[in-house]
Amino acid sequence: WKDTLAKNPGCWMAHHNWAHDLAAQGKLEAASEHYRAALRLNPDAEAHLGLGAVLDAQGKTEEALGHYRSAVEAKPGFAEAHNNLSNLLLKRGDAEQALRHASEAVRLKPDYAEARFNLGNALNLLGRIEDARREYATAVQLKPGYAEAHYNLGGALFRLGRVDEAMAQFAEVVRLHPGNAAAHSKLAWALARQGKTAEAVAQYQEAL
Repeated sequence: WKDTLAKNPGCWMAHHNWAHDLAAQGKLEAASEHYRAALRLNPDAEAHLGLGAVLDAQGKTEEALGHYRSAVEAKPGFAEAHNNLSNLLLKRGDAEQALRHASEAVRLKPDYAEARFNLGNALNLLGRIEDARREYATAVQLKPGYAEAHYNLGGALFRLGRVDEAMAQFAEVVRLHPGNAAAHSKLAWALARQGKTAEAVAQYQEAL
């Protein structure tokens, strides 16, 4: 892409693709510059999404939100943009708006595990635990190795009093990521609730 831009500095696609590659390498500032160049030349939804993701990674939340919103406005059927917007709104604690955009992402793309996860998180934040459980369960069905969804599903099940099922989810997180201290701690807590003291202690020790 560098050679292409040397010959044709106005090639928006080269700026966009180079920005994508730079972001994948963790070169966020350079990626940001090329996404901005691409947007000046051709303000399309994908470049807004890419720049939003870079800005989010840099902790520039408000600017990232603006670009995610621009992506959704430019392309209302863009499930990934709705999902990323939902995720960032959740970080801000805006559960109602997060729910709206996660629901739209799921409507547009029902097999989108990450959108199901974000929808579950919004529902969970709103206190709709059973609805959240269903979304987390769908997320792990769609993507069995999705450790974060297994963990949150375990949390929802625990809050619903379904301790055995919660334990199975925390155990799956530990299997997927043996170094996950939070999952070991949750599993230990569930075991302790069942009076399985020795097993609980072992999990607590793993969490340390």
